[in-house]
Amino acid sequence: MAPRNACIVRFIKNQTIQMTMSDPLPPIPHYRRIADMLRLTLTSGALRAGDRIISARKLAEREQVSLPTALEALRHLEAEGLIVARPRSGYFVRQINTAKDGQRAASLSGPVPVTMSAIARSLFGSAEARLVPLGAALPDPAWLPVEALQRALHTAGRRLDARGQSYSLPPGRADLRRKIAARAAQWGALFGADDLIITAGATQALRLALRAVCQPGDAVAIEQPAYFGTLLLLEDLGLKALQIPTDPIKGLLLAPLKEAIKHHRPAAVSGLTHGAKSAGRQHARRAQAGAGGPACRSGHPFN
Repeated sequence: MAPRNACIVRFIKNQTIQMTMSDPLPPIPHYRRIADMLRLTLTSGALRAGDRIISARKLAEREQVSLPTALEALRHLEAEGLIVARPRSGYFVRQINTAKDGQRAASLSGPVPVTMSAIARSLFGSAEARLVPLGAALPDPAWLPVEALQRALHTAGRRLDARGQSYSLPPGRADLRRKIAARAAQWGALFGADDLIITAGATQALRLALRAVCQPGDAVAIEQPAYFGTLLLLEDLGLKALQIPTDPIKGLLLAPLKEAIKHHRPAAVSGLTHGAKSAGRQHARRAQAGAGGPACRSGHPFN
């Protein structure tokens, strides 16, 4: 970060203008601020083509600006081609996507570096109700016991005391950890409540595990193909991915895993043994135990 009294030097028409960092930036005009806010609403898909947007008079009242300022914001969006004015009717969302049969219109953009973050953003950006979400391994809502889940949540909500409405400090609520440990004992996992940490999902759990055993620049053995969220996490933590081939039936191949551990010494081994992405398989119990074997014997944590 530049020091407080650092200077920015700009050259305009052979004249040098010197400004200090403490000089205030020019304020954003009200109509630009309102136009930026409306643009977010229009580009988010909240409104469909042909929908009528807020009138200039109501917009002026809501934003507490003059009517000419509200009109200027709407004209600004009209000039961008986002809305269209109809005489004595107001402003309406303009049809932007001209592709046929529900396909997205192709758009051109400047060259950008190809990173996992950019690929993931393209997957998130393709989320739309009329498109099949091939980029995310999500079950169809029709397959989920929605009514049973809603009843369970409603029942649990009635049983919550005041503590259930507040934040829980790490490692999480003791009663929840005890219940998880008791449930886990039914399928042969022997650990106590003090061995558990409640996290906000599996991704945070994996992040904490990797931060506990890895340093930036370390290698982590992962399945190939891998869940893109794991690759994003490795990129964010500055870790290297050591790809281990998989079999559609057997899952993670143990011989390449042993060779990778022997020659590359990864700091950790990460694999999805239940409902793995993106292969969609489930490892047999024997294969799961075998996959953990070489990692554990070599002192490498397996998760």
